[in-house]
Amino acid sequence: PPFDKYEFSEMMKALFNQIDRQTHLVMTKDRDVVGYLGWSRTTDKNAKDWTEDRAGLKWIDSGEAIAVTIMWQKQ
Repeated sequence: PPFDKYEFSEMMKALFNQIDRQTHLVMTKDRDVVGYLGWSRTTDKNAKDWTEDRAGLKWIDSGEAIAVTIMWQKQ
């Protein structure tokens, strides 16, 4: 599967960064969290390098691309 080698610590860094920068949405149902959407700005080059395992994902405020984190609870 895609990103099956993505380390948990890297995912946590991305989540904390998205929360700190307020670039996220949390979905709730009946007061329970059921989903999360977050985004990180980067450049086209960094996004391509990241998806091809040539570089780590870097937050770049002036970047023209975004990397999206999506998580949801199975119903």
